[in-house]
Amino acid sequence: MQDTDTYSIVIFTDIRGFTQWAENQNVYEYAPELIKKFNGLLENNFAGCFIKKLGDGAMIVFEKQPEEITNVINEVLNKIDIVTKQFNSECIQFQTLYGQKTDLKLGWGITRGTIKKISHDGNVDYRGSTINRAARLCDIARPFGIVVDKYNFDLSKSESFEESEYRIKGISESVSCWVSKEISRAYVRREQCKECPEVHVAGICYRERNGEIEILLSKRSMDRKIYPGLYEGCGGQLKANEEFATGVIRHYRAEMGITVSVENSNPYLYKIENGESLINGLCFKCKYIEGEPKSQNHSKTEWIKLKDIDDISDNEIIPGIKKEISVLFS
Repeated sequence: MQDTDTYSIVIFTDIRGFTQWAENQNVYEYAPELIKKFNGLLENNFAGCFIKKLGDGAMIVFEKQPEEITNVINEVLNKIDIVTKQFNSECIQFQTLYGQKTDLKLGWGITRGTIKKISHDGNVDYRGSTINRAARLCDIARPFGIVVDKYNFDLSKSESFEESEYRIKGISESVSCWVSKEISRAYVRREQCKECPEVHVAGICYRERNGEIEILLSKRSMDRKIYPGLYEGCGGQLKANEEFATGVIRHYRAEMGITVSVENSNPYLYKIENGESLINGLCFKCKYIEGEPKSQNHSKTEWIKLKDIDDISDNEIIPGIKKEISVLFS
């Protein structure tokens, strides 16, 4: 066995929603055929690269010297564009052939760095943290599209990508990325998604600084349908079969980019009356763990000392929030 270090672009890709689609009894026996076509597209367009097949996905390694990387990224993106268009055509043909809906898309994650090349008995494989990072970037390419490590590539002049930040499992700090517009525009505000029956969970996040408790509040954007421009905590709909605490943690991570722990004792019962329906909810006391609070859905996010909450004008905060804070921190 021989190990050598090599500098490479690492790409992960997979077919979004493939597992659930393939479990349909009407397409199950034909699913391997689509996987075979997908792998063929990768082999044709990434000829000369190392391709490791991973079920409904693949790892692609593009060995290049550091000084060549800047020019190669455009080549990689062009190849991805070709594969994506060809895969969409294959899905249309598959749907026509078998009469089953095949609305599948591809997710891509791209980074670069030094990885370990392992050669043994004529077989080659790669390992290293760069590979793990590419896999995680691919995982957040949802609902589909491309996520590129901003630290390693400059796509500021591209009209096809926008800058964003994500929390990635196993990485303590937020990761800056370039994301394709399918991803950046996929953010769905909570008013547009309805569970039935609709139940809400919320949290009031706190931290301790210099012996004082501070509360995290965010001011809703002015274009929001409900309570525009008012301060709030964080929360939204509870998913089917989801625990209350899990829902609160999910909302803080998705909306604010931070990690919190939920204190389950004595949650505050609240209700939302928006003129269309009555929504019941539970609000929990949450302890700040890590992350830099940021939100696409709010014009302002700030830590406010607990003792100063009452000084906020009632015209600036959602009705009931002050009472929630008072009860939870009494």
